[in-house]
Amino acid sequence: MLSLAFFISAIIHHAGDYMLLGYWGGGSFTFFMLQPCAITFEELVVGFSRRAGIQFSSGLSRIIGLVWVGIWFAHTAPILLEPHLRAGFFEDANSVSLILGVWEGKWVPS
Repeated sequence: MLSLAFFISAIIHHAGDYMLLGYWGGGSFTFFMLQPCAITFEELVVGFSRRAGIQFSSGLSRIIGLVWVGIWFAHTAPILLEPHLRAGFFEDANSVSLILGVWEGKWVPS
């Protein structure tokens, strides 16, 4: 079921890539089909560590999980975003930053 859900999402996002880019070369399909692979790998590592008797505190396991997710998304996000960057979708966008807006005095009451 996990792979099916990501497959459906991959098809929907790939169709969106086609609408935006005008060709089927977007990275959405690959990106979304890699996600169940990562989840399956994570489940295998957790299962093997439990069988080996390795115990982590809940805080440490949460930190390890967050680091894993961050590394995985940093590794796979370019697959998703590169076709859009090449097409120039992010070049003329308005940059909105809450921190810079407050720092520059644009979003504070006068």
